[in-house]
Amino acid sequence: MPSRCCVPECKSNYDSSLKKNEQPESTFLFPKDPKLRELWLQFIHRKNFVIGKSAVVCAKHFYSDDIERVREWVDKEGNKHVEKLTNPKLKPSAVPRIFPHQPKYLTTPQTVERTDPENRRMTINKRHEEVLSEIEQSDMIECFDSLKDSFQIKLSLSNWNYREGSTGLHFFTLNVDTPENADL
Repeated sequence: MPSRCCVPECKSNYDSSLKKNEQPESTFLFPKDPKLRELWLQFIHRKNFVIGKSAVVCAKHFYSDDIERVREWVDKEGNKHVEKLTNPKLKPSAVPRIFPHQPKYLTTPQTVERTDPENRRMTINKRHEEVLSEIEQSDMIECFDSLKDSFQIKLSLSNWNYREGSTGLHFFTLNVDTPENADL
């Protein structure tokens, strides 16, 4: 029988949730470090709670980035291996921050790690180059037949007339001005 989560209003691994065919959640013991332990207590919002030996918090209350579900390593030959852990582990600094059954203000939003300016600049430049390449590809005219087939889509011809010949396309506008006082 999996351990039951001690966070208020959380029903993970209780008989009622398991009977509904819900999968048991991974659970994590409170940390041994006193400062981190106090921080966990502060975040789970449970007054006068005494942490027992079997007190646990389930995975629903941690961001996925805080939980290690796979182990990766590189062997002597340089081959990368990935192994799924049977018992997920928490990162050392992980703190429960998600509380779906409590008021929203108790859930701490996940912070986005900032990238260094040089990497950001490189990413932006790469994105610009990709967009420019796409524009160049879409605007490329491979042959005269290709131009004849696609110029109406690629050009705004609202004030233009055109005539198609066997050796070229002729674009022109006609402005016919009549004198104001002319007799018609």
